[in-house]
Amino acid sequence: MATALDALQPSWRSMADSVIDALIVSGIVWTADDVRDVVGVPHATGSACALGGLIGARARRGEIVSVAVVTSRQPQRNRGLLRAWKAAR
Repeated sequence: MATALDALQPSWRSMADSVIDALIVSGIVWTADDVRDVVGVPHATGSACALGGLIGARARRGEIVSVAVVTSRQPQRNRGLLRAWKAAR
């Protein structure tokens, strides 16, 4: 039986995809932190891995390229490293 939380997942993914699309079109350099600032993490899992999966899929399709490694702004990441991305075109 599906729950209300299950219904939020497609909405979160759609929002995350829309933000990533906008960042790609803008041509600016961005990170997962920029996307997370807008969409947060999926409610049912609370996992940041879901966002990494969406970004990684875009990279594998050749839509984006990694241009740098930067320090995360997320306090819970304890200054962990993450990639900065830009449109491949």
